[in-house]
Parts: sequence; C-alpha cells; structure tokens
Amino acid sequence: MKIQLVYCYRYIKLSIKQLGLFFKRKQKENTYVFHHLPRCGGTSLRSSIMESKKVFNDYRLGWGAIYPFKYPLSKFGKNDCLSGHFELEGYHIFQRYPEIYSNKRFKLFTFIRNPLDLSISYYFYRLKMEQDVDTDIRNHLLKNKNYLANVLNVNSQNYKKILDRYDFIGIFEEYDESLAQLSTLLGSESLNEKNINKAKTNDLLNSITQEDIDNFKKQNELDFEIYKYCLNRFNSTF
Repeated sequence: MKIQLVYCYRYIKLSIKQLGLFFKRKQKENTYVFHHLPRCGGTSLRSSIMESKKVFNDYRLGWGAIYPFKYPLSKFGKNDCLSGHFELEGYHIFQRYPEIYSNKRFKLFTFIRNPLDLSISYYFYRLKMEQDVDTDIRNHLLKNKNYLANVLNVNSQNYKKILDRYDFIGIFEEYDESLAQLSTLLGSESLNEKNINKAKTNDLLNSITQEDIDNFKKQNELDFEIYKYCLNRFNSTF
C-alpha cells in the first residue's frame, strides 16, 4: 500500500510538472534527450546534467508498465532535457516520441557499456532491489539475450542506421572522456562526475567460468556488435 502511494505521489508530481509546459510557446532551438540505458551509469549522469539543465523524467513507475503522460517536446528549449529508459515495447524512444528521429533539433545522446559487465551489474541490482532473480548468476547470464538490442529496439540489419541518429554515445568504460565530450554537446561547463545507484557485487562472481563467458558472447553476438560499433565511433572522435 505504501509503495502504491509513493507511485501515486510521483505520478501527480510529474503531471503538475508537465502541466506547466503547456503554457509555454513552441520552441525552435536545440533541446536535449537522454536515452538512459539501464546499468550504464545513467542515474549518476542524470544527476550531473541536472546541474545545468532542467531534467524531465519519463520513466515507468516501479517495475510495472505505467508511464506518465507524454511530454510536449515542442515546448522544450535549450535548457531542458528529457530523460527515460524507453525499454518496453510500445514505449521505445522512437515509438513514444517519433518526432525525435526526424527532427535534428532534438540532440539525442546515451551511454553504453560492455554487455557482459552490464548483465552482471543488472543481476546484482535486481538482488539489491529484492527482485526475483535466479540464485545462480550463471543461469542469469544465459537467460538474458541481446539486452542492449532489445532496449534500443534494433536488429542486425538496422542497428547502425538507428545508432547513427544519436548525436553522442558515451562509453561507460571511458566515463571521464565521455563526460568531457558530452559537456561540449550540452554547451555547458564540464559535468561533475557522480557515483549514484551502484550495485555491490559479491562472491557469486567467482562462480562464472571462462566457458560461461564464451557462451554469453555467442548468445549476445548482436549486443557485442552494437558495443563495438559505438566504441569505434567514440574512439574516432578524439
């Protein structure tokens, strides 16, 4: 009951925040959209962005499928930034806000992470949040196939085309340099690094064998292709 009241409060608070946008004029200047891929340092990054931009959260409430009302992006200006996971079918970023794909006024950016490390982080995050997970982390690795491709809503034929729409893709493993490059895109001073929502690991990591890693890479070949493409693009910019 307490959790439901918290979600209800969040929903009302978001709705009031959205209501204020409807009284603004339509904007033509650049504005920003952060596609927050889960377990890629996005919560810390969003906190950093909030120091220079007004961030509008568009996340589903809890682990369910209830989203706030869509934001009127035409009212967003240079000091505004939309942020969300957009991870569920029907709510992927270009499904929920198709205007972002065709209108370069919206400066779209995200951060990505090595698929194996991401999957491990996601496992321990679910443990921390007391979500239902397999007690054997090795089984978890085998169950989740091409998580990045699913969140990005891409396949082996179109992932390069879709990723090319992003104005910037930061690399979790190159976080400092990624922050520096993102600061340029946002037209702000250097973003301050935060460390929020980190999931603690434990001895379960020791049970993962090289064979498990090899099997994971085979099952998640598309995710590794996506990561490699983003990494090559990032490295070519400096």
